[in-house]
Amino acid sequence: MMNQLVVLLNLIGLLVLDTLFLADVRITQDLPASLAPGSEVRVTVEVEKGDLSGFAKLQLDLPPGLSATAIETKGASFTYADGKAKFIWMSLPSSP
Repeated sequence: MMNQLVVLLNLIGLLVLDTLFLADVRITQDLPASLAPGSEVRVTVEVEKGDLSGFAKLQLDLPPGLSATAIETKGASFTYADGKAKFIWMSLPSSP
């Protein structure tokens, strides 16, 4: 009985935490269904951050054989190493 009460309280706490503190963040990607070896394609990643501000990091893990370069970062620093493309904002931009 006590275990069920603890689980119920934890579940309620998570729901309240989600409602009060977590923003509605959406990430969409526009990329081709397939890639030819040696080809170059443009991939668009769009982040809808809602009212979030401050520090943020977006990491994209790429399969072996692919690499990434940044075209537009909206103020983020961009690094690519070991199959990971990382965008880091010290302060998120106010406009989308």
